[in-house]
Amino acid sequence: MDCPVKFDLSLLKPRFWPTWLGVAVLFPFSLLSTSVRHKIAGWFGKIAYKRNSKRRNIVKANLSYCFPEYSKSKVGNLAQEHFKYAAIGMLEFCVHIFASKKRLKSMLIIDNQEYLDSVVDKQGVLFLLVHSPMLNFMATGIGKYKCKGTYNPFHNSVLDYLVLHARCRFASGLIPRQDGFRPIVRELKNKRPFVYLPDEDFGLKHATMVKFFAADKATLNIPARLVKITGCLAIPLMIVWDESINKYRMKSLPPLDNYPSGDAKTDARTLNQAFEKLIKPHLTQYMWTLKLFKTRPAGETSIY
Repeated sequence: MDCPVKFDLSLLKPRFWPTWLGVAVLFPFSLLSTSVRHKIAGWFGKIAYKRNSKRRNIVKANLSYCFPEYSKSKVGNLAQEHFKYAAIGMLEFCVHIFASKKRLKSMLIIDNQEYLDSVVDKQGVLFLLVHSPMLNFMATGIGKYKCKGTYNPFHNSVLDYLVLHARCRFASGLIPRQDGFRPIVRELKNKRPFVYLPDEDFGLKHATMVKFFAADKATLNIPARLVKITGCLAIPLMIVWDESINKYRMKSLPPLDNYPSGDAKTDARTLNQAFEKLIKPHLTQYMWTLKLFKTRPAGETSIY
């Protein structure tokens, strides 16, 4: 799908009015300062932690599985803080809808920007983005490179339009994940940068079971295949909130070295180690609400 996204009049049908009303309620939040909005999100996060037992249990299970040395008390504290950041990410969505591009850019610091500028112009780059509640700032951070990326369409057409609209303000296009592998290969072979989020559990069909922190995780081998086919660089990224400067930060690592290596397990572990390096300093800002460990090694029961 090319950007910008065209508005369809069918989105004004009565069945979508409740969604539009919810969007209208969000508008005043976009006018608030970031600090005030974060404080309000903190209250929402506390409420969600208490009431959403399903997500709370998923977060605790993921953290306990990755860090068996952590006490139940520590896991609980980390889970509570994660819910705060999850609420911040949700509330910040109103800024991506309503704020100007100039304002959005002013809210973000880009690490290693000079290096990124130099490599994107010379060869294809596969940006490997870690899931975080702040990931919508990814489009703001790398929009100057005219990137495309994958996305999961929403069942609600209004929400789908709004997400696409917010990301297409900076991106050059978005590709539904169900479109498969070929559109990504085409972009990278033409030396156009592409954003890919490879840290979810999609089973073992295109994945290898390796460690992610202390846990066994089905880790996608698709990024290694993309690099092998296209000769692009693979650069890991994460978007975080940096309280020391009161801004969002796009953190990046150097391109993955010896990737692919020719060994699927080595490549999968290389990917996870890079993600661990990005995640550990901002542990509660990773997307622990995902079912990261649905696929289990033979003989193991579900952790959920």
